[in-house]
Amino acid sequence: MTAAKTGSGEDVHLTWDVSTCPSTTYHLFHGDAADLSNYGYSGGVCGLSTTGDDTVPIPPPAAGSFTWWLLAGTEGTTEGHHGFRSDGTIRPASGVGLCGVLDHDASGSCP
Repeated sequence: MTAAKTGSGEDVHLTWDVSTCPSTTYHLFHGDAADLSNYGYSGGVCGLSTTGDDTVPIPPPAAGSFTWWLLAGTEGTTEGHHGFRSDGTIRPASGVGLCGVLDHDASGSCP
């Protein structure tokens, strides 16, 4: 995934590879620097385009901080896993409840 500020600076333009990991929809989760170590999300943008190209509103980070993003494919109310920890285990599913997600499927192999 690549991300770039738009001209207004209030939105972020995202592109990602949908051919490698196709899905019926995608959700973007975001968090502040302080949330990164505990996998906490401060919000999400639901129902992104299935073309791999979308522009979304993301609140700016606090001064001296940063915002991070995680993109996940979703099939109905089940979402793909949110990546791996440094020890190779799957990260906890702390996005459950955002965007109508009820469950996570950890069997996928999308990068």
